[in-house]
Amino acid sequence: MSYAELASGGRAGGRGGTGFDALGGQGDADAEYIRLTQQVTDALGEMLANVSRMSGLVSKLGGPKDSPRLRDTLAELSETTRLLARRTGREIRIIGTLDGGSPNEVRQRKMQQNKLKKDFEAALTSFKEIENVKMQKEKAFVRKARASISAKSNPYAGHDGPSDATALLAAQAQSQEQLRLNSLENEIDFNDEIIAERESEIREIEETIGEVNEIFRDLAEIVNEQGEMLGEIDNNIESTVSHTDGAATQLRIANDYHKSARNKQFCCYGIIALICIAVVVALSVGLKK
Repeated sequence: MSYAELASGGRAGGRGGTGFDALGGQGDADAEYIRLTQQVTDALGEMLANVSRMSGLVSKLGGPKDSPRLRDTLAELSETTRLLARRTGREIRIIGTLDGGSPNEVRQRKMQQNKLKKDFEAALTSFKEIENVKMQKEKAFVRKARASISAKSNPYAGHDGPSDATALLAAQAQSQEQLRLNSLENEIDFNDEIIAERESEIREIEETIGEVNEIFRDLAEIVNEQGEMLGEIDNNIESTVSHTDGAATQLRIANDYHKSARNKQFCCYGIIALICIAVVVALSVGLKK
């Protein structure tokens, strides 16, 4: 059964929307199935759209177009997609418990659910990949910022130290040097704040990736559980077909028996009729004599 059939309220065997009321609880389960499958489909589309936007924003990180507003938008998209992934994982598990009526219908639903799970896996993979790219960029920024702070904090690193002439000039320009040091200290403090922000973002990214990995594990469990269920459904269908074939064979045998019995009955009637005719003819001849 296609999703279009589900959305229109139809079911295998031609049952229309009014069948929901007739079947009561089964109709409620069908309505819930339709609602959840549509919700999952919409969520997958939104996840993919978010990942596409995130990809464009991540490419600007660390460049001239990087800005606090860009990072806020990126963080919001990441959080929205994470929540969508969590909710979609739960809904896919619920969908797996809403089987249909007949074995064939159950099998068709399982096939549809397998497609939803594959699409969900693809969306999760794309989300995880863009989160990894974002994390690597943030880590590269932190390494570069720390190296810059280290170099500015020790301007004579890698040298034997200032020469006498340099020391003399520094002493003569002590006030200017103090201003430079104050400015450098402010710059270092600012960089430390930026580094702290980036490290916080890295931790959030790692948590998001960890949660995505957990969703992947849950999805694998769902696939295994429903794979076993699908095997049972196949066995039930085969058993039903076998029983149906057996019943058809018995009906053919019974039909042949009834035909044979009718033929024998007609023969008996014919013999009796011939005997009656013979008796009548004999009596007629005897009376004439």
